[in-house]
Amino acid sequence: MRAADDYFFWLCAARECLDEASDGEAANVAAEDGDVARDLLDMDTTIARHCEMAAVAEPTDIEARRELHLTILYQQLEQTTGGRHEQT
Repeated sequence: MRAADDYFFWLCAARECLDEASDGEAANVAAEDGDVARDLLDMDTTIARHCEMAAVAEPTDIEARRELHLTILYQQLEQTTGGRHEQT
């Protein structure tokens, strides 16, 4: 249940980000980053890429993986919004 709540809160933050963006900005994000966004939602792909780039071992515990995935998702959201959204 906690995982569902955590991802729901991220989804709400992402939706708020799109709502705050102008129509042109939202269209640009959707057009340019559609594949990136789909890949980000894949926990295993996102964690593997992140850990490879950081040269660290992937966590094996599912809770640690969930926490890392959400951290990456919020970081991406912050980069997209210029730091207007933080992880809850």
